[in-house]
Amino acid sequence: MKLTGIDIQIIHRKRFLKLRNQNRLVQSIAFLDAWDLAGPIEHSNITSMLCDVDPLKIKRWIRSVLYDDFEHYTTIELRQLASKNYIKNYSRMTKETLIHTLIQRGIEDDGSKRRERHNSRSLGDNETPVNSSGLPKTPD
Repeated sequence: MKLTGIDIQIIHRKRFLKLRNQNRLVQSIAFLDAWDLAGPIEHSNITSMLCDVDPLKIKRWIRSVLYDDFEHYTTIELRQLASKNYIKNYSRMTKETLIHTLIQRGIEDDGSKRRERHNSRSLGDNETPVNSSGLPKTPD
């Protein structure tokens, strides 16, 4: 099949729009937050993903890092979150159903579990956890 000049323009335009969409995602605060939470292996994976120019993959990655952390919650914590967000019949739902419902409704976690995971991942073997003032944390 021989391509015409118009075909080339259409192909180029589609690639350009995908790249512009990807640029918007990478420039977003959500991307920066996800990057900060991700480890070196994820950094390598996302860097290669950026070369593929697939904004949908990047969007899914951001969502998985920032918003789909509900699997770290207990069923009780998920039910409390569902109750706060006025989800009906939450007490009868299984953990998987609660997670699906929360994600489907676009409800984000408060970040506390994510911060705990990020802090534990970022500490080295010999490092002491510190509080917001930079002083060593004391056990509660």
